[in-house]
Amino acid sequence: MSRLLIIGCGGVASVAVHKCCQNSEVFTEIMIASRTVSKCEALKAELEGKTSTKITTAKVDADNVDELAALMESYKPDAVLNLALPYQDLTIMDACLKAGVNYIDKISVTYTKPDYKAGDAPQAAATVTEGECSVAYEYWMEIEQKTEGSVWTSTGRYWYSDSSKMASLAADKQITQFEAGHHYTYNIVLTNSGYFISEDTSVSAGGHKFDKVAFKANLEIREMSTELRIYSPYSIDLPAASTDEVITTVDIGNVWKNLDSTKPVAFTAEVNPNNSACSGKVEIVEEAWEKSTYGESTPITDVIKSTDTPRNPIAGGEYWYSIVLRAKEGYVFSDNVTFICEGKTYTAQTANTSVSDNGKTFTAWEFLLPVIASDGADDTVIKDVEVIGTTLSYDAGDTPKATFTLADGDEFVAAYEYCNLHGLWKSE
Repeated sequence: MSRLLIIGCGGVASVAVHKCCQNSEVFTEIMIASRTVSKCEALKAELEGKTSTKITTAKVDADNVDELAALMESYKPDAVLNLALPYQDLTIMDACLKAGVNYIDKISVTYTKPDYKAGDAPQAAATVTEGECSVAYEYWMEIEQKTEGSVWTSTGRYWYSDSSKMASLAADKQITQFEAGHHYTYNIVLTNSGYFISEDTSVSAGGHKFDKVAFKANLEIREMSTELRIYSPYSIDLPAASTDEVITTVDIGNVWKNLDSTKPVAFTAEVNPNNSACSGKVEIVEEAWEKSTYGESTPITDVIKSTDTPRNPIAGGEYWYSIVLRAKEGYVFSDNVTFICEGKTYTAQTANTSVSDNGKTFTAWEFLLPVIASDGADDTVIKDVEVIGTTLSYDAGDTPKATFTLADGDEFVAAYEYCNLHGLWKSE
């Protein structure tokens, strides 16, 4: 920057002018303009002989757009520094636009939000997508709470995308990688390349809209209106390193499937004590049977849980099984845990399973074929059923169908097929 127009000559302007004159290599020429030009002349006289910055003065009415624009057009500043009264901001902005002096009234910044983990190094991520400005640098700051409930404050450790700023830090004050159990906040510093940034500028960063700078604690204009700082559009909280043993296999059995409308549902599932991968590490929190309402004209929701008061299922109701397990103290579930139920191994493609974010809870649902609750009649119980000839391979556009062979004495009642993605299909 070589030429700066300062509008206003009050106490704040006086400080700003002195600061500019201390940086003559940046501000080689300045013009002080105010309604009372005598104040401008007095300030100029005070600095003569103390600075190499060339100072000129002018009389201008900051409430008059045409007068301001004419001054800007004649002086041709590289930037305008508005130190007039707050209610004159819009007038000065209009004058800047009329004179063709760049005036930023809207800034949009995007940034990537990497899934940082302990040991990862910070990286630059911000780009200006709207507004006549650019990213000067980005920085991460480590923060802490001295006591629970107290204000978060800086630890004095930083990472800068600007290598010179990093080099100016002592080694113990540099963040070279994120550490488990620590907290960090992300910040962006923009520069306007000599153009004026107003406190009325609307700023958005990564989907966060901060609106006017003057009313947002997350924004601050610095360095004689040439720098805009965006504080903490997001932060990261890295959990402390875990010493818990990871459970890779869940093995359960003895699931009660004899649903009888005349009797309360029994919950008998057990963790397989013979499987060392989960024995002594897992406990059952809850079992449940949930009635399906597929194809019912008047659906009735019925969820029977092991944690509720025992009760009977609805006769003829089609029930799906689910189970919730908890890892005991000192253990967590793997995200890719292998699930075994009564000797059958299920995958993500053949069962609905999930692990909680903290790794302590495992849930599986709708992995068993549904069970129809009987009406209590003394019917012969069929313990084993073998179905052969089933069509399992389908292409897009194919109609679902059930193909199988009936044994002697068997009578067709209905056919069901279930897809973990598309749900239950039932023959008419």
